[in-house]
Amino acid sequence: MDRILIAALVISLSYFIVLSLPAVLVFGSAPRPDFMGAVTTTAIYSTLATLLVLPASLLLGYAFTFRPTGRYISPLILFSTAIPHTAIGVLLAPIIFSLNITDTGLAIVLGMFIVSTPIGVGVIRAAYAAQGIELEEYLRSMGVRGFRLQWFYLKASPTSILLAALLSWFRSFSELGVFLIIAQRPQTVGIYIFEEFLKSGPGVVVSASLLLLAVALSLAFAVVVLEHGPRDS
Repeated sequence: MDRILIAALVISLSYFIVLSLPAVLVFGSAPRPDFMGAVTTTAIYSTLATLLVLPASLLLGYAFTFRPTGRYISPLILFSTAIPHTAIGVLLAPIIFSLNITDTGLAIVLGMFIVSTPIGVGVIRAAYAAQGIELEEYLRSMGVRGFRLQWFYLKASPTSILLAALLSWFRSFSELGVFLIIAQRPQTVGIYIFEEFLKSGPGVVVSASLLLLAVALSLAFAVVVLEHGPRDS
């Protein structure tokens, strides 16, 4: 076996074991019914947020890739990946509090949109960059202009668009920091685990966390299969 692959396998297994094995050894009781309610709530809001993130990411990814000044605009979106998400919650707090939408679904969707948009933009930007500028130059020579140009890139990138949607959804689903500040209710899965841990310790929520780990691992494998499935054409 390739030495690099062996090293990657060792590191990956160690990473996974650190997260999974100790939790398995102290496995507690099965998750309570309210845990599944939190999961369902989070999944619904994650889906709504992703439906907003995807069109914004398609537009921004195209502009940041093929417009010379786009690179100077991109930090206005990407900066949020470099600060703690509790700080993002604090930055959102003035508008959330002034609109009186604290602890509402609207606040949750807004928080999810803010944290996951950079992920969607990054995936779409990489996909468009891989296709190069040649397609746009050819289309312009054929008289194609404006948003019609982007439509051709979309048709050429179905797998990348689906990946952008999936990764944005995952990021929305996993959010906690923002919600600690602006929306602890309706209860999302991150808030549920955090609150139950503070009340009763890890034993109460370890089984719920392991369930989330198993689901996330399955979805991650699905992403890998998707990445190496039918290529964008």
